[in-house]
Amino acid sequence: MIQRWFRQALSSAHALMVLHLLLALPLGWMVWAAANDALGANPAEALSRASGDWTLRLLCWVLFISPWRVLTRMPEWLRFRRSLGVACFVYACVHVLCYAWFDQGFDIAAMARDLVKRPFIWVGMMAWVVMWPLAITSNNASVRRLGAKRWLVIPGVMRFQPSELMKLAMPMMVASYLCRRPLPPRWQDLLVCGVLLALPVLLIARQPD
Repeated sequence: MIQRWFRQALSSAHALMVLHLLLALPLGWMVWAAANDALGANPAEALSRASGDWTLRLLCWVLFISPWRVLTRMPEWLRFRRSLGVACFVYACVHVLCYAWFDQGFDIAAMARDLVKRPFIWVGMMAWVVMWPLAITSNNASVRRLGAKRWLVIPGVMRFQPSELMKLAMPMMVASYLCRRPLPPRWQDLLVCGVLLALPVLLIARQPD
């Protein structure tokens, strides 16, 4: 009885509305904190760190949806994956914007020097780039044109689902996360990163195609 009620709740239009509101809360807090000077002594670093951490959290949730659906035997969970993926991409864009705007002032030369000085930034940028195909194909028109599984084909080379790129983005995001932490890394950070890296490996092992 409880499971039937819960499945009906997950299937309702209100469930998506609640999810969208929840996903917007961290961004709303960042905007409010920036407008009210509540980000501490280094607002640029606080915004960059918060947006980067939320990107990683949302990426974990995107990857966890499929195994959670299997564990709970509730396929209704899958309807939330697209919203979580788009939110993950939005927070990644905010993270990149915070770096380019607040940290570097849109100075291309300064960003180039910083990339040489801190090569780990390349890793975060690459993770952001691999999210683009998923974001571009997440609209309703692309879903109708490409089908529910949304296979993209590179003629004579390969075909892939954009959602598979999220498994590639995870180790990149974890590497970027660790590089932003003080050395030597704490055992708690290593434990969290080990779990995060194990998730896409298990998903690939379960679905090798």
